[in-house]
Amino acid sequence: MWIAVAKLADLKADSARVARAGTLKLALICTPDGIFALDNTCPHSGGDLGEGLIEANRIICPLHSWEFDCKSGVCLTEKGVKQRSYSVKIERDEVLVEVPEIAAVGADQDQPSMGDWVAVSDAAAMSPGTARTVMVGKTAIALVSPARRAATWPTPSPDTV
Repeated sequence: MWIAVAKLADLKADSARVARAGTLKLALICTPDGIFALDNTCPHSGGDLGEGLIEANRIICPLHSWEFDCKSGVCLTEKGVKQRSYSVKIERDEVLVEVPEIAAVGADQDQPSMGDWVAVSDAAAMSPGTARTVMVGKTAIALVSPARRAATWPTPSPDTV
């Protein structure tokens, strides 16, 4: 699903900003090679990439200077780390980002009632060791994927239950 996230006229060359697309918080990045969208939350320590610096086709996290390729989302300072990237298109002075259907739900909803289940992300789309911020109604929630998955979960002993 394509969601409008900004007016093209509002974007400055070599800049980034935080944008919302449904339940997702994105880093919207304007470089000489085009406009790109990545998950906003840096996997290192949760910095807002949309508040980072742009150098050529790299965005630099404002907290600890992790660098990401704007086109691919690949981390240039740590091996094996990749930010999720989203397709971007321009239509009539509007910048649109393609997000999964599940992310489009809940953007303008009121606060869910206690006990309500709200789908906020596709778990299979998260790489191990990454974090993502999503909105549920007006509440921001951090989703964190463990660096590795346990083959089996330990069974508690009767003494610890």
